[in-house]
Amino acid sequence: MRYRSIYPQIVAATGHRQEARESRLWLRVILEEHLAPAAEVLPLLDEANQLVAIFTASNKRLKLGAIVRAPFVGVLILFAGPISAF
Repeated sequence: MRYRSIYPQIVAATGHRQEARESRLWLRVILEEHLAPAAEVLPLLDEANQLVAIFTASNKRLKLGAIVRAPFVGVLILFAGPISAF
């Protein structure tokens, strides 16, 4: 069986979360500057908040899975301090 890296999925999930956060920012600007009716913007803002939460949770699960699948990589990342500290 061929090993597939999970890191491209983590990068993609992070990118999706950033896009959702940026959309949320612009929806807030639209709402605060009264560029569109609040009745139209608020449902979109709520959905953007939900997407940020979904992508954040997904990203956390992917990162946890990466550490579980490759524990030595996780150990190296966690203990990447000075050797004299041990």
